[in-house]
Amino acid sequence: MAIQPPFQRKQVFCPEGLRWRYMKGSKMKMASKVATFLTLALPVALCFSGGAAWALPGDPLSLGKSCYQSSVYRNDKNNGHAEYAANGYKTGRNAFHTEADAHSWWYVDLGSVQAIGMVKIYNRMDCCAERAKSLQIFLATNAGSWGSAVYSNNGVPFGGVDQNGADAGGGPKVVDLNGAKARYLKIELKDRDFLHLDQVEVYAPMALTGAGGGGSGLPSMPSMPSF
Repeated sequence: MAIQPPFQRKQVFCPEGLRWRYMKGSKMKMASKVATFLTLALPVALCFSGGAAWALPGDPLSLGKSCYQSSVYRNDKNNGHAEYAANGYKTGRNAFHTEADAHSWWYVDLGSVQAIGMVKIYNRMDCCAERAKSLQIFLATNAGSWGSAVYSNNGVPFGGVDQNGADAGGGPKVVDLNGAKARYLKIELKDRDFLHLDQVEVYAPMALTGAGGGGSGLPSMPSMPSF
């Protein structure tokens, strides 16, 4: 049956190792870390890990922020606009494209030090998604002071969305950063290769507390509805 307004279908991704629950007013189909919601408005969903819970975040901290890249591919049709990867438009194609640098990188300046809950990285899906398999994430509170990587990909290519906005290649890489504080977030390749991504979304954590969770400190949840 087709979904008619005011219903909307929204697909969201839970960081690795966490699990989805839902609150009254939202219906959800669960499949691994991917949840598809049918709701009257924005879904109210929670992502649980132990005694902590994260609500679905609002706009990314990175949306519209200044971005930079290590180099510009000579045939890049976007002419080096690194900020296109933080404009919110998911196309399934590359928003920016570096040369094959020794450690190609892209970073976003959040404007001030922020607590970071998770990062969603949408790979380019029209070509060469495997080039991002060695990516690492670095954080800094001061420009250039990156320190050690806070995340290293496992070498397996990851996905994003296709040109119609549908999940492709297993969906984006979702990395839980547990509220780490930083102003700058950098994605860098371990290997010498081109770096080209569709979108990078940096979200604030939304930790919740509540009673009635069976001693877990989590809010009570109703039973899973039937579909």
